[in-house]
Amino acid sequence: MKRPHFITTKLITLFALFCIVSLIPVMVFAQDSDPVLPPAEARNLRVLTLLQHDSPVAAVEFSPGGNFFLSGTVGGQLYIWQAGAGSQHQRGELLYTLDGYLPGVTVTAFDSDEKRLAASLGADGSRIELYDTATGAPVLVFEEHTQPLHSIRFFNEDTQLISYDFFGQVFIFDAQSGAIITQFEDILDFAIAPDDNRIVLTRSDGSLIFYAPDSGSEVSDVNAEFLRFSPGGRWLALWGDGLSVWDAQNRSEYFHVSDAQVDDVIWTPDGRFLITRSFANAEIRAINPAPELEIQTGDVVFSFPIFSDGGLRQITLSPDGQRVVTVDTRGTGRIWRIEAQGEARQIGALSTLVDDVAISPDNITLVGFRRDFRTRFWSAVTGELRGETELPESLIFSPDWKLLVSYTGTIVAWRGLPSEEMTFAFSPVGRPVGRTNLRPTPSEDLPRLRDLDSRDNLFVLARAGQWLLVVIEDGTQGWVNTNTLQIEVDNTVIENLPEVPVARTRQQNPDDDLPFFLMPEPAPVDAAEGLEGCDSIRTVVILDEQAVDGVNYFHIDCGTQRGWLPESDLEFPNSP
Repeated sequence: MKRPHFITTKLITLFALFCIVSLIPVMVFAQDSDPVLPPAEARNLRVLTLLQHDSPVAAVEFSPGGNFFLSGTVGGQLYIWQAGAGSQHQRGELLYTLDGYLPGVTVTAFDSDEKRLAASLGADGSRIELYDTATGAPVLVFEEHTQPLHSIRFFNEDTQLISYDFFGQVFIFDAQSGAIITQFEDILDFAIAPDDNRIVLTRSDGSLIFYAPDSGSEVSDVNAEFLRFSPGGRWLALWGDGLSVWDAQNRSEYFHVSDAQVDDVIWTPDGRFLITRSFANAEIRAINPAPELEIQTGDVVFSFPIFSDGGLRQITLSPDGQRVVTVDTRGTGRIWRIEAQGEARQIGALSTLVDDVAISPDNITLVGFRRDFRTRFWSAVTGELRGETELPESLIFSPDWKLLVSYTGTIVAWRGLPSEEMTFAFSPVGRPVGRTNLRPTPSEDLPRLRDLDSRDNLFVLARAGQWLLVVIEDGTQGWVNTNTLQIEVDNTVIENLPEVPVARTRQQNPDDDLPFFLMPEPAPVDAAEGLEGCDSIRTVVILDEQAVDGVNYFHIDCGTQRGWLPESDLEFPNSP
């Protein structure tokens, strides 16, 4: 499955991901006896781990093999996390960070065994840096581009690197030495053949360039902008001004349709049929039909009816090529079965409106996303609604569909079905027994921040006596009492948490009980310069301690305000 580039907004992330999933051929996965994500199990999805960042997250992605997870932040850092098993690191463990990430600009690529990572980092996104994926150690730097990059790919058994910028310049580098092997100008699009030893490029003058490392390049005269190989690599679809299909091995045109309306194409896994789509229509064309069928090459064997005046929003092919899901601009989703001769037959319609859909790699589960509404899980075989749950908008699946990822602010949440085989570096310690309160300080002095219930998985950062400092998936932090929790980890996990010191503010005036004015720095100030918001006889968290002019000052968090108080204004529970 092709990996999406980093992009900036949650809405664009979701839309782009599923457009890529639906419009690029994917591998046929063998069906296991047990579905990866059974539709009826949607309600049992739980937050399995949280990834914390220093600034808001802008975009996320998995490596193609699922071993690594990347997250880029608006603060300019690219985080690399362990996502797969089979190493000395746990899933969800931060491996390292790289500086120079640009939201909406940085693009990345892994080699086939995921031992090297290429990323366009730096001031303008034109500099390519190559790293050892496991350690983050720099390997090579490529600085020939002068414009931001559109894409980077490893090629020819990972011995070469191809890079393409937004001004149409393409370089092919030696991935071992960094030397330039060749370059092309005015490129509109390029595709790498599935056998990994051929590249085809389209140029703005309408020409088609065939490139192979062992034979250089050859140019043909054809008017096209975009191109895509069939899964087997024999056929090459080109579109822009009409539609044509080439025999990529013989480098000759197979057929051409000048009046075809095509915005994108989907190859069936066997390469026998090509689904073309535009905003107004979608058609299935025969490319390599069986001899016994009365179909000619290039014939339209089926036209999908468009039931909305607005047009077609999305068309998605299942990995086995047997089903197609269409979504019109009104949000109506329909499931079609592709017959042996290429015709499609509608076998169901989704019972609620959707904005985007995705089909699991085992062809069993169909997920429909509706922004600001619930996410629903259907059987991709029958179209029957089996489950639904509340999930955020910014969602992507891991390549194996065992993890469903969302992000909010500085937090990335990995969801999935509980599994003893999957352990994480930062796991929840438990859940509330029933409804409980999240407090701003480790006490019941102040009003609650929010309610929590038994569906909330709690991730613990620290403790203070019987209170735990927890963080939940939207990044909210607060304190809960252990008496209200069902602890699901060994006691030693709780005992080994860092202990947060606490104190109580003294009573200032027995008659008026005035609030304290906190100091913005560890020094005495006039009341007019103080920070309001810290009442007498309240539990506060100690953040720091500093002695100034012989006076001990404590930086405190009293739930509504942070500031400094002298030691004389505080009482410590364990003091004599």
